[in-house]
Amino acid sequence: RALNLPAIGTQWVEHDGHFAGIARGEPGQPDHALIKVSGELAALRGAQGEYGTDVPGAHSRFDGWANTQAMAAAGHVIAQTLLAAGCYIASQAEAAMCAATVPELFGKGYHWTSTRDSANYAWVQGFEDGNSYIYGTDLERPFVVLRRLPL
Repeated sequence: RALNLPAIGTQWVEHDGHFAGIARGEPGQPDHALIKVSGELAALRGAQGEYGTDVPGAHSRFDGWANTQAMAAAGHVIAQTLLAAGCYIASQAEAAMCAATVPELFGKGYHWTSTRDSANYAWVQGFEDGNSYIYGTDLERPFVVLRRLPL
């Protein structure tokens, strides 16, 4: 099975974004190409969640799709909007990979991932310095918005 993947960092028009790399699938699941989404969806900003309220199912370091589904089920409007458009909020590991491969595609400051640390904190990714930290979930920030293409 051959798949023509563009060079990392280049625009992938048919998927409305830029190719960011290949992420390993969860056990029993396929690997997938990560696409950094362009346009209005990539510009969404908000809180990662309500401070003091945990989101069961949103703690995976690797599976942003599952985390985003859990966030949407808990009523997170941005997560719901992204899923409806076939996008999701990157996990901590997916965002770190994007910081390593295509940091120039993200703006300054820290961006939310979908990975919760606790009821009060979630992971953010810096694209200028490549660092990941945890911050209070009620702070407004941009999100790391991706699409994935199973390989």
